[in-house]
Amino acid sequence: MIISVKRFIHNINGDKFVIKNCISKICGMRLFRFVVFALFILPFCSQAQMQATQSDNALYIKLTNALNVVVMPIAWAPSVEITVDVKTGSIYEGDSVNGMAHLVQSIIARKLNAYLQSGNHSISSANTVFSSSSTSERTIFKLITSNSNVQACLVLIHDSIFRAKIDQPEVDTAVNLILDEIENNKHNNTRVFESKMNRLLYTQDHARLEIYGMSEQLKALALKSVVGFFKKYYMPNNALMTVTGPVIATTIEEQLGTVLTYLPNGDFNPETISKINGLRPNAYTTQFVVEDTISTPEFQICWQFPGMLTNKNASYPAYLITTMLNDRNNFIQVKAAKLGCKKFVAQYDANNFNGVFRITLQPSKKNFFNTLQLVVDEMDRLNETLVNDVMMSAAKLQFKKDYLTLKKTKEYPASVIKAWAFDNESYFPELLDSVSAVGVRTLRNFAVDYFTQSPHVTGLRINRSDRQELKIDSLFPEVDQSVKKYEFKYRPNITHLEGEENLTMQQNLLQWLLINNDVSVQVNGFSDEHEYNRAYDDSVLRFIDSIPTFQKSIPDIVKKKYLKPATMRAMKIVKYLYDHGIAPDRLSGTSMMYKSANKQEEADNRKCTLTLNIYLKSPSVFEYHYGKKKE
Repeated sequence: MIISVKRFIHNINGDKFVIKNCISKICGMRLFRFVVFALFILPFCSQAQMQATQSDNALYIKLTNALNVVVMPIAWAPSVEITVDVKTGSIYEGDSVNGMAHLVQSIIARKLNAYLQSGNHSISSANTVFSSSSTSERTIFKLITSNSNVQACLVLIHDSIFRAKIDQPEVDTAVNLILDEIENNKHNNTRVFESKMNRLLYTQDHARLEIYGMSEQLKALALKSVVGFFKKYYMPNNALMTVTGPVIATTIEEQLGTVLTYLPNGDFNPETISKINGLRPNAYTTQFVVEDTISTPEFQICWQFPGMLTNKNASYPAYLITTMLNDRNNFIQVKAAKLGCKKFVAQYDANNFNGVFRITLQPSKKNFFNTLQLVVDEMDRLNETLVNDVMMSAAKLQFKKDYLTLKKTKEYPASVIKAWAFDNESYFPELLDSVSAVGVRTLRNFAVDYFTQSPHVTGLRINRSDRQELKIDSLFPEVDQSVKKYEFKYRPNITHLEGEENLTMQQNLLQWLLINNDVSVQVNGFSDEHEYNRAYDDSVLRFIDSIPTFQKSIPDIVKKKYLKPATMRAMKIVKYLYDHGIAPDRLSGTSMMYKSANKQEEADNRKCTLTLNIYLKSPSVFEYHYGKKKE
């Protein structure tokens, strides 16, 4: 009980003592005046004001300071796991504090590790395993220990997480370690792949999902800013805890009331997090390659999906679609298997403010690109094929089985608190009923919105020898939104493309249009007044004459038998795209001549640029509800 008394005094005195190296040593000044109060009054207050609710095999406890705890006794578990989940991460941060959540987590983690490794306390690295991590939305600390050490772990959490002291040397050390981490990540193929996927999937918003922050910003962080961030977010009302393992729920409840009830809250209201700006939707389908030591080449195809908080009702179909696609008997899996596909796994990564749906594929080398194209095509028309009563019924039964299995494991409380929205913990406990209630029309609407109408990003991890064998660089070039900024450059009086850079951009533009079949392109040709006024190419004239749209827009060209240099430059690129499968209704061109004052301006005027436009692939209202008319 002496430890408990010290904790109360620690809080009542406003934590004005100094901590030196050891986290849990508390000054005994003015101890006597509080002994009677701590021993006889506070325990009764804490037990009277705490709220505890039993639901299935979990006990939900809310302390007087709004700290929520989920306790799940599991008699057969080998150890007790205690997690602290602070609702803070890069998605809450602005440009000026990007990476702050990860920095604070790193500082606190070092304190905890130092405490446990010192070996001077009842809990140490010999009997307690500690780990911590950051995500874009959460900062997580986990202690794995024995039942007899639970109270000591709670004391450690009190002192070192919620009441930690941060000084300048700790900030400097953490910043240097994170800078090293950022540098090391540049040489970690897995990290490189994840970062490129985020950059292409979230384009302008990707920094909000990069937990490490920017190097220059980290170097400029002041101690005052770090301490202010910690004091704002590391409050009981902005945190959640879980305790799982061979514990007695009422004992944990008593220990929580003794150790953590009287932690004070700050002025920050976590419900203001709901005002967070949403992540903007992706506009284009893109693809990239990361060279790795992986033995089998692997595709990841990713779509933006709704978050559990931003669009709760849309997240339920996401779980159902995932279950349906993981059914080995669905026709997409069957077709892929016949092509020799070794792996087909669908996964919905659900966060509160965003979600990612990914399909991981390992095609056979014999049907490498055929398998990828099969899956992409079938995902584009899920609403017409896979979504039906039979497949949905089977998926609901499987989801129920998986959910009830999860509910018996120590991972269940973690799922509950991950989806815990401020003062509402109902999302995950009610998930089974919510998914079961999804109807066919809702799921079809979802498939159209998030697959048919939405772009995706395809990433390929492959080793060097397979990259050369499968001719990846020519058949699967990296393309992203930089296509919009392409400028094809020309020598004077030359209208066809020359040079490796021009030809690579032309190939990439073609690939871009092939995978973005909802994008049209306008090629803008330019020339300089110092160039010849006429350009000849019979094949281009025949091409123009064969396309009704071009015949109407430029009827006199065929009669004249020549084009202006600017027009010829644009039309040659348009013809290349048409010859390689791009429909004429997606192609157009413009031309313009400039006057130059010097040689540099003259060179700048000899070019072609691109204008891209997107149209939605929406079916007609009749077709959407009743299907295509039969011929």
